[in-house]
Amino acid sequence: MSLKESWKKVGQDFGELGKDLGSSIVKSVKTGAKAVSDWADKEDQKKEEAKPDVVIEPEKKENYSTIKEPCRSRALFLLNLTREAARPQRR
Repeated sequence: MSLKESWKKVGQDFGELGKDLGSSIVKSVKTGAKAVSDWADKEDQKKEEAKPDVVIEPEKKENYSTIKEPCRSRALFLLNLTREAARPQRR
C-alpha cells in the first residue's frame, strides 16, 4: 500500500468516525430531550391532580333595569333629603 493510499484510508476512517460520533451525539440529545419532555409532562400532571374538582361560579348579577321604580323612588328620596339638609335652618 502506498503512502497516498494509506492517508486516503485514514481519511475515510476519520470520516466514518465523525459520522458515527455525530449519530451518537444526535441520539444522546434526542434521548435527553425525551427525558426532559417526560419529566415536564409528569410535573404538569401533578399540578392538574392538585387542582380542586369544585368549580366556583361567579354570583349572578341582578338586572337592575327591571327594578326601575323602587330605585327611582329611593334616588328621589335621597335627593330631597340632601336638599333639605343643605337648606339653611330658620329659627
